[in-house]
Amino acid sequence: VQQWSIRRRNEQQRNLKLAKQRRIHQTHVEQEWKDRGKYIHGERGPWWNENDSKERHWMLSDRENIHRMRCKLIENNDFNT
Repeated sequence: VQQWSIRRRNEQQRNLKLAKQRRIHQTHVEQEWKDRGKYIHGERGPWWNENDSKERHWMLSDRENIHRMRCKLIENNDFNT
């Protein structure tokens, strides 16, 4: 009975780990599709339509150089008007 209990616990842990990996992979794939869609339909993309374009918002990156300057602009997807 003890071996069965250990084996069951190991199997449950394996299933939880697999489910977590699938969730992480799914979010990664969704982000990739979103980024590719932005590229294709963006200002410099092949399917850009000026009438359907949305205003893009930018913010400074959190990364700093050795002079503590934040030199990079990144797109702000969480912008609230």
